[in-house]
Amino acid sequence: MKIKKKWLIIFFIAFAIMDSCANYNNKSDYYLKVLSGSGNKKVALEWLGLLKEPRAIPYIAKLLRQKEQKEYEKVPAIECLGKIGHRDGIIPIVELIIRDESDYETELGIETLGKIDPKWMNGQDIKSYIPRCISLIKQKLKTTNLYDYTPTFALVKLGV
Repeated sequence: MKIKKKWLIIFFIAFAIMDSCANYNNKSDYYLKVLSGSGNKKVALEWLGLLKEPRAIPYIAKLLRQKEQKEYEKVPAIECLGKIGHRDGIIPIVELIIRDESDYETELGIETLGKIDPKWMNGQDIKSYIPRCISLIKQKLKTTNLYDYTPTFALVKLGV
């Protein structure tokens, strides 16, 4: 009788673990669907960042490239890329900085690049963006008080 009881407990624990793993994947899939369709994108971005879901990066990149997005809609997307922390998130952020739409987006983008990878400029995929990115940031430094908001390590990595 004791052996059956132990196996029953082990089976129950294994089932609970498998169920919690399935819920994790279901949450990610659900929020990816919200991000690709209509719904509360801000909540989806927050959850995908907490779950550190790298499958969200293409959706976030598409969201950041949309012209009709407002600044307050792009900020959670940038923050989500920082929370995910995957190198694939670097290109969308650099593209956002180069488009030079908002001072705050640029500041947050530079900070997020430092969070993702302090050595982000060493990647081969980013080499073509660097001169334009550095010139825009230097220009912003002259016109705004970017030093107050941007971490020193990000500025040093940019060679500013």
